[in-house]
Amino acid sequence: MADEAIETQVLSTIVALVTAWTSVAAQGRIATQVGITIPETDIRALYTLGRHGCALRPAILADELQISRPTMSKMISRLKAEGLVARSELPLDASSHDGRGALVTLTPTGLTAYDALVDAGKLMVAAALEGTAQADALVVAKVMQRLVEEIPVDRTHPPAP
Repeated sequence: MADEAIETQVLSTIVALVTAWTSVAAQGRIATQVGITIPETDIRALYTLGRHGCALRPAILADELQISRPTMSKMISRLKAEGLVARSELPLDASSHDGRGALVTLTPTGLTAYDALVDAGKLMVAAALEGTAQADALVVAKVMQRLVEEIPVDRTHPPAP
């Protein structure tokens, strides 16, 4: 069992990492570095769709991104205009009672952009792990995975590996 000072340091570091990694400004800089020129605020939607690896209802995507549905709709429109996502209507029997159901998925161009973001992230992780023994890196990954599993969230849409 780790002592309280170590637990506090680990928690502080994780919060700093998540805050930095998910900041709109950082995501914008990473996207720009790999040639993605969409509004910074739209990058998480692109990444989240790619991470899921399947079509999602806009409402589910909005909930995961913690944004309103009207904001999500505008974001999808911008991503669609850039050729990064496609929106398809659900069959009436699978949609909401008023027929407004839809699915959003990445286009091949969107998938290429997502892959570029993932590759940039992998390079950042590789740089951070430089000089770290593989066994130690695996311990870090396992601890992080256990922490993810401890977070009380809805796991009906788990992240892709």
